[in-house]
Amino acid sequence: MTKFFCSLEINQKVEFTTVRSCSKRYELKCIMEKCGWNVHATRIKNFTLFRVIKYHNNHEYSIDARKSYQKHTTSNFISEQILEHVRDKTIEITLAFVENEIKKKFGIDIGYHKAWRAVQKAISCIRGTPQENYQILPSYLHMMVHGNPGTYTSIKRDKQNRFAYMFFAPATSITGWCYCRPVIAVDAIFLKSKYRGILFIVVSKDANNQFFPLSFGVTDLENNEAYIWFFGEMRKAIQVHRELIFLSDRNQSIANGIRKVYPEARHGFSAGAKSGVQLVDALAVTIGTA
Repeated sequence: MTKFFCSLEINQKVEFTTVRSCSKRYELKCIMEKCGWNVHATRIKNFTLFRVIKYHNNHEYSIDARKSYQKHTTSNFISEQILEHVRDKTIEITLAFVENEIKKKFGIDIGYHKAWRAVQKAISCIRGTPQENYQILPSYLHMMVHGNPGTYTSIKRDKQNRFAYMFFAPATSITGWCYCRPVIAVDAIFLKSKYRGILFIVVSKDANNQFFPLSFGVTDLENNEAYIWFFGEMRKAIQVHRELIFLSDRNQSIANGIRKVYPEARHGFSAGAKSGVQLVDALAVTIGTA
């Protein structure tokens, strides 16, 4: 019921305040003292629903007294208004877009932070919250293995049984590795969700000279422990049958992990600002034409 009146008041560019709110009664009135607008509702016996018993719908003051900024224009309300826009992948959802959309639709000015919170809530409504996503991650990986036999996954938990690391190698990558050049590039990027973390990416080059994804991982940091665990899981998933070359940036933890898990492999560093993924492109071509 409150949601309905919030929407009504936003469209009429007026505001109300709550006089009484309890388990049995609900009363609203206009913020203008001389205005007679009010709502009285009581709860229906043996139900959780409320019934409006009195509703005076006339605002007894001029439109000049109405505000262009309202407290009822909450981030929750705004997120519902932009939800379909967020679903539409052809639309770039910026904070300026949200501010302009609400201004155009309701004639109301909203702030930067409120627009940001609304976008985050709309995204969470569609994709789920970070907490929910991490909770269902084991189930998701289980279904990936069930639907794609041969897929290798692994999750490591800390001493408090909380998520620590994740490894994922699709079945197609494990099978296709046999037809790739013996060059593996390792790179990592920062995750920008609530819990941050690092996404590990491992790729090679196939016989058609195209990038071929091998495995992925999520960890909290780029350190020796994380890379040793990640490469250990990768060795279980992707068998080594020939001389292997690793390429990466100059992160020392990557070198330590490779030296620990793949002592027989060669390891090359990227030059300048190039990543391991960029270098594998050039080296794979060289190997293929040698």
